[in-house]
Amino acid sequence: MDRLRVAKEDVLRYVVESGRPSEWVGEGELSEEVGIEGADLDEILGELESEGKILRRGNRIRLTEPGLAEGASLYERHRTIEEFFRREFREGRAHDLAHVLEHVVPGDLLGKMRERVRLAEGAVGLGEVRVGSSVKIVAISAQDSRILSRLLGMGLAPGAVVSVTEDLGDGIVVEVSGRKVALGRELADMILVIPEGGGGG
Repeated sequence: MDRLRVAKEDVLRYVVESGRPSEWVGEGELSEEVGIEGADLDEILGELESEGKILRRGNRIRLTEPGLAEGASLYERHRTIEEFFRREFREGRAHDLAHVLEHVVPGDLLGKMRERVRLAEGAVGLGEVRVGSSVKIVAISAQDSRILSRLLGMGLAPGAVVSVTEDLGDGIVVEVSGRKVALGRELADMILVIPEGGGGG
């Protein structure tokens, strides 16, 4: 990963993320937020200025139209990746992961992540689904890799269509790929679903 490119992208994204994309932002604040100071920060800001992405006035910067467009695009990438990890895996470090991955995730994978986030927004736990309903799995929120592996081994993976066949009170029975599987209520609620036909897979 090119350190200079990453640092320039971090500056542009931060200014948009701060909620002040058309205001002047101090270099001290930028230094603190992106973790770059002194001559390194001056080099980064100098390059962004020569590329026409920022204006500099004393020790403050402001985004230009091209800088704002790129910063907004980077911020959208960041938010998509962060939401993906937060929703798909209930990952507490989602924000930190997004800071790293926003610079390297290819566009096609970002598109898939964006679709997963969109689908998961209307999702409910499988344990909430009525008997007789068919649903599509959009995410699994199990943090324990053994539980995740067990669910995947039973065919309960994102994209799979599941029918709820029985309510056992403290659990449910579902049919997936022609197989019946009993799940405790807590485990069932880790499986996030939407109505079948509720989006792409």
